[in-house]
Amino acid sequence: MMPNDLTIESPEAFRKAAIEAPAGTSQIIVRRYFDADVSAVFAAFTVQELFARWTAADVDSIRVVEFDPRTGGSWRYELSVVAGQPAFGFRGVFHEVECNERIVQTFEFDRAPGVVTLSTTSFAPLAAGTLVTTVSLLPSEERRDEVLNAGMRVGADDGYRRLEALLDDETSAASGPRT
Repeated sequence: MMPNDLTIESPEAFRKAAIEAPAGTSQIIVRRYFDADVSAVFAAFTVQELFARWTAADVDSIRVVEFDPRTGGSWRYELSVVAGQPAFGFRGVFHEVECNERIVQTFEFDRAPGVVTLSTTSFAPLAAGTLVTTVSLLPSEERRDEVLNAGMRVGADDGYRRLEALLDDETSAASGPRT
């Protein structure tokens, strides 16, 4: 199923990251609803300062080395999660970036060179917010299961909770003080 083919009657079902791993495929599908305009959600994925604030559990643990969110651009960031241990990195290429609609990119973990994931993230206006759907195609069903079992389910939900808080903060700041 492609993300844009999805019809949602109640965005409430996606207040927490919904993760699917269809049997017989190497796909992981993640859906999450946000009470924010599609342009604000898209910006959180494509503005380096915003991206860094929700991607890592601690903003001080992420170092964005390269971030060029345009068709043909590339990205790289490093995480330092254990004091005294070397950072580990992630990198990829933006294959397609359509403002407020879709991002197609690759994802590669430095500690698993050559294992490349292709992800398509769609941003759909829905009700009073935005539904984000990411379909990731991994090299094999076995690799997909390794990723899921390595904490991806918890990590996706935690990251999206941080994104929700960021969007709430940005919305509050944009609306100014309440009288």
